Amino acid sequence: MKYFFRKGIAFRLGAIFILFCFISCLAPAGEKQERYGEVTATLAELLTLTEAMEWAYIDIGGFVSIENLNDLLMTNPVHDFDNIDQFDGAWVIDLATGMFYPEKKDLTHLPLLWQGPYVTYQESRIAVDGAGYDKGTLLDYWGEPYYLFSPAGLVRTDEHIITQEIYGDHFDLYAIVSLGPDGIMSSDDLYRTFGTPPTRLVLTSITRESAHPGDTVSIRGYNFGIFSKLDPVLYLNEKPVNTIVSWSDRLIEFTVPPDGESGNLKIVKDSVQSNSIYLTILEIPTTAQMWTLYE
Repeated sequence: MKYFFRKGIAFRLGAIFILFCFISCLAPAGEKQERYGEVTATLAELLTLTEAMEWAYIDIGGFVSIENLNDLLMTNPVHDFDNIDQFDGAWVIDLATGMFYPEKKDLTHLPLLWQGPYVTYQESRIAVDGAGYDKGTLLDYWGEPYYLFSPAGLVRTDEHIITQEIYGDHFDLYAIVSLGPDGIMSSDDLYRTFGTPPTRLVLTSITRESAHPGDTVSIRGYNFGIFSKLDPVLYLNEKPVNTIVSWSDRLIEFTVPPDGESGNLKIVKDSVQSNSIYLTILEIPTTAQMWTLYE
């Protein structure tokens, strides 16, 4: 696969370190050589893609989807996913939160001026139908999508949402991932990280979406800071949660209050409010509800 860069990025292979070795000692020599070549080529592509992301960031101040890296500014694109200047703008990830900006960004004028393509794809390597991920994303050498993760989770630009699929919020930095020959999350996965962690207060995941009063729930995120009992900062349905079990900069554990009601969990600290995650509070079954009638 051939790439072209407007800023002359060197195509470096010597600096690549193979992180995952999945070639079986019992495999035929030809198969070993083929897999070694695919892994080497994939690592080279991951390097190229992450560098392209960083060049795009210099121009627009955020990250976009993998498929957008291939886009030109044009009024009549070949594909509907070549949409940098189509449909009222493009979805851009805010590096301060690892989430999408709430509105599309116009990248056709300064100061946010798209100067791509930052990398070009062979047509045969483009997932025209999405292949289970975003339409137009690049396919790896095993015919599966390269996935983009922010520190908040899997980036799904087509729906402009961040989800907890596959690796969830496992990566502290941004990452582009190939799921390797088997196409599933496993020890043969290849990835390369780039970018920086979120700098603002943000919630990224919750261990359970529903719980009973008294249950322990954990939420993950960034920049939670130091907990003070004199200043409740975790809220459920606009009511302070005073049943904190543990608190660190990345993880909070608490028990659902006896009078807890379904609603949004959020943190408010120093007049800064995080995003919210919805928690459903379940009713504790009564003895009567647990009875079973027998004939």
